[in-house]
Amino acid sequence: MSGASPFAPYVTPFRRLTVEAQWPPTPNLLTADQATAGQATPYAPGAIPAVMDVTTDVSGAVLSLAASASAFQGSQVYQAAVPGGASTGFSVINIRHLPVECPGLGLPPVYYSWSEYIRSATGGVNPQMAAQIKWFDASGATVGSSLGSTASLTGGSSAPWVRVAVSAQPPDGAAWGYGQLVLRGTTPAGAWTFQAAAAQFEQGGAPTGWAEPGTWYPIFTGGVERYPQTSY
Repeated sequence: MSGASPFAPYVTPFRRLTVEAQWPPTPNLLTADQATAGQATPYAPGAIPAVMDVTTDVSGAVLSLAASASAFQGSQVYQAAVPGGASTGFSVINIRHLPVECPGLGLPPVYYSWSEYIRSATGGVNPQMAAQIKWFDASGATVGSSLGSTASLTGGSSAPWVRVAVSAQPPDGAAWGYGQLVLRGTTPAGAWTFQAAAAQFEQGGAPTGWAEPGTWYPIFTGGVERYPQTSY
């Protein structure tokens, strides 16, 4: 592999490689469970299974799957008990390891859009939040972040869903990203309940209407050196 490749020196013989395809195809590149808060499998309300690869960065926050009679879609949401005084800039939700087309390979620029519907379910607590993509290179080092517009939420037991989004081109060297929902502005002094639903990660310069992803199927799993070689 050329040393100029953004994947160098990580694609080497005997390193495992998985190639997947979604069916039926949709714009949404997440797994169906990530996009629906676990309803595709389905996973019951409670702790988020590790296989979903969804976490929080907020110290003291408890993130889980929760039943909701007013979910944006279906009957389940992501829910976090957020402590008062949580630090601005931290992410209440990370949907992790989202693969992207790596810049710097001589290909046309590709933009990605990350979006999710969110709300504060605690009356009188009106936090500010934004969507963000945090970019990583093949070694796992951070190579940048892209932040969307800040939304002000109006808290309440039947609060409306607000879609937050960000669209950006990955920086040079980016191989994957985190879809994040970050705290902005002055954070609430007291504890509050955050909810999110209908996550979407897609190619394009603007988010499209939410779509539940099809199933991802492996079409090649094995060592890098055994992947079929093609000449263009």
